[in-house]
Amino acid sequence: MTAATLLMMLASCSKNEGPQIWEVTPETSYVCFSADGLSILFTDEWMDEPATFTVTVPKKETWNVTSTQPWVHIAKTKNTFTLSADPVDIAPEPAIVLVKSGKYVMRSLFVKQEAALSVYPLNPVVFSPQGAADNETFHVYANRYKEWDAVSSQSWLSVSKNADEGTFSLSAAANTSTTASPPATVTVSSGTATPIVIDVTQEKPELTVTPSGTSLVFAVNGYGATLDGKPLSGSNLFYFNISTNINAPGITVTSPVYWIHIGTLTVNGVLTEFSVSAIPNSSYTPHPPGTITIKANNTDLPPVIINVSQIPR
Repeated sequence: MTAATLLMMLASCSKNEGPQIWEVTPETSYVCFSADGLSILFTDEWMDEPATFTVTVPKKETWNVTSTQPWVHIAKTKNTFTLSADPVDIAPEPAIVLVKSGKYVMRSLFVKQEAALSVYPLNPVVFSPQGAADNETFHVYANRYKEWDAVSSQSWLSVSKNADEGTFSLSAAANTSTTASPPATVTVSSGTATPIVIDVTQEKPELTVTPSGTSLVFAVNGYGATLDGKPLSGSNLFYFNISTNINAPGITVTSPVYWIHIGTLTVNGVLTEFSVSAIPNSSYTPHPPGTITIKANNTDLPPVIINVSQIPR
């Protein structure tokens, strides 16, 4: 049937018959069943009643309704059809329901059904060593069995459940060791629904100083220095960057060496850089060697130690 023919039939009217129209009401193209099959999202709101459609076709015309998926049950009468679904734990493949009169598609319906259990957001969580993460709160939709639980597999990861709001939050104990916390999972379960597993990890504490090296040697006049034998950029002031994933205000840079000067740079309360300069040695007695210690306090991390010396005159 061509579009022109359809328009002619829509506009035609005989002496004994009303307008020749095709119509499916209500006018919606989307139906969503709850996991228990008892509720539907229909005409923009959830209802606890069947999804029933009324079909109007021109006199002497016939119509039919079909589904691309067998889980959508269709009960057809002369002028109506009703959609229904059985309870499920896992969401089935969405279906397309077609209402046709001859070759003419009067309505195409997208039909889906929720899983018995869903969690949002559903992505891995990474905690910093001090226990901070971007997404610590999750929303749980127990669509069939209503009751649900969330359990952590590791003692360093805690789960706080709020059943009234349908949420749970995660918190991590601070990691002050030199190794990463063992990987954890949070398992969300509800009835016989397939459990949902969220992967959770925690970074190990790290303290990095760049450029890296263990032996800093100054020239006798303080102009020029090498780190592990490689010349450092700069003339008499040499800079080192501090990179860390722990609470930076707890980092200190100290040295007992009297003939060097250490300056520090703090940005928004975070120690990010330090500089080292040396007093020229005008005597024939070499300056005594010493060390610079970069330490992450309140952790078990070993300090970064740089040995300091000066070429004798």
